[in-house]
Amino acid sequence: MKLSTLHVIHLYDYQKPEDGKCPVQKLKKTLNPLILSTCMRHLYLFSSEQLNDKELVLKESLEQIRTPYPHQKMPHCDYFQGEEAYEFLLFWVIGGLSPKKPFADERILGDLRKTCNKYESSASPIAKEVWKANKLLMLALLLDSKYLVALTKKLSHLPIEEKRLRLKEVCKNCVWARTQGFMNMLVSIDYEMFLDREKMLTHLMEKLEYKKNTIYEELLALSENKANLSFFFSEEPRKLYLDENLIHIERLRRILIKEKQDSESISKVTLEIIYK
Repeated sequence: MKLSTLHVIHLYDYQKPEDGKCPVQKLKKTLNPLILSTCMRHLYLFSSEQLNDKELVLKESLEQIRTPYPHQKMPHCDYFQGEEAYEFLLFWVIGGLSPKKPFADERILGDLRKTCNKYESSASPIAKEVWKANKLLMLALLLDSKYLVALTKKLSHLPIEEKRLRLKEVCKNCVWARTQGFMNMLVSIDYEMFLDREKMLTHLMEKLEYKKNTIYEELLALSENKANLSFFFSEEPRKLYLDENLIHIERLRRILIKEKQDSESISKVTLEIIYK
């Protein structure tokens, strides 16, 4: 699953044109998106594979949606792609867009679960197709949303604007970690780390070191069960899997080291500016 393939159309307060030519219906028929709806808000999710060579239809439909009609209210329409799209979905699920119950509307996560269950259990070929195209992404969204909603409750004492800023940063950090591959490699991640980027980088490095040591221990145990050192040069499936994990861990370690260096450089420049 790559977040770079995600596309999201967000509509709020949309009304069908009086002339009967509805661009949204055309989009739904052409792209077969996964549809999420809460009251006046409608989200249409689809992958790059679903979009394929239908970019012109998407462009024309968005232009029509954003074209004002006489005697009709102009709808709010956003189009997000990739990491920005996933960040938007996280912020929506934790109640960041809720006008009446900001960051306190668990109904959204509940409705999301019900919608996913409907798609997964549907006998409709169309529903099966759209679920297959977006299943991995939706499962990730459900997992991340579950822990971010729990984190949101812990910040209930904060003023709304401070809470909004901090949770936007949380969503941004969560998206970064998932995009880089940390969420798939590591288990038992503490989502509170996303409140502070420096703490997040430290927490992830600690988790990687623990994972690496665990793999080395398993490799040692496997080698002790072998007659000779040829095990270390074998192509045994389990050993190959563990070796691949070690390569992946090293790649992630380098990403964290670079992020820390970049962060320290920015802090140093900021201090120099302040004390000039």
